[in-house]
Amino acid sequence: MSKNKNNNNSSSFDELLNRAGASAGTSPEKLEQAAKEGRLKEIFKGMDKEQLNRVQNILKDREATERILNSPQAQELMRRLKGNKGS
Repeated sequence: MSKNKNNNNSSSFDELLNRAGASAGTSPEKLEQAAKEGRLKEIFKGMDKEQLNRVQNILKDREATERILNSPQAQELMRRLKGNKGS
């Protein structure tokens, strides 16, 4: 992947993390740390019932889940959670 594309993915990921943190009522840094440590309850505790229902519906829909997991933002998240930010 080229540096420019990687930078675009990283900035898209940062934007996504900022929005997710705002939705969950926490900072992006705390959200990322909770994800790295597998503390999912912390990630979802700030969400309202409608947001939680949307997440559950996406996770129940295999095709939607695969589309999300294959997105550049999800790929960047997985790289960051694995500690492999540079490639």
